[in-house]
Amino acid sequence: MRKRVVQFFKNIFYIFMESDEKFINSTLTESEQKLFRTLKKSEQIHSELVTKAFIKSLHGKTSKDLVKAVLLHDIGKVERPLHLIEKSVAVLLHKTGLSGVSYIQKRPFMMSYLHHAERGADLLLSESIFKKDSMEEQLIRTHHETTENLRKIYGKDPEFIRIHTLLKEADDCN
Repeated sequence: MRKRVVQFFKNIFYIFMESDEKFINSTLTESEQKLFRTLKKSEQIHSELVTKAFIKSLHGKTSKDLVKAVLLHDIGKVERPLHLIEKSVAVLLHKTGLSGVSYIQKRPFMMSYLHHAERGADLLLSESIFKKDSMEEQLIRTHHETTENLRKIYGKDPEFIRIHTLLKEADDCN
């Protein structure tokens, strides 16, 4: 829970941070940058920080497509952006297990929170940014899944799980 409180305050401060334009421009094409800019500013900053932490965890040894996928991992949030309070309530409901209650699950802000990963992967496929079933598409689609689910449900290989775990760790601390 402490991590979530820290994330809440970080999210407030993201409003005052400047985007690293050079990093964005060197990672994304013009059309991808335009899509990225549809995210709320706080989500853009969050995605930049997650991506930089991810790169650092791999000691800079990663592909440009993987960096692009991490930078765009939350792009599904553009369909229904969450206000800070909605996001906080969604996180609390999810962490307490109440997000599984059908009435709560059907609320628009919860739908956005719970399904942004799948929506983002579908959006990136429709824009031909990633190919179906590519590591990047699957990483975005499953970035909130547990390692156990990745093994049992998706049958993912150890390398995918390693990359997924690094993304989750970077996402959780930013």
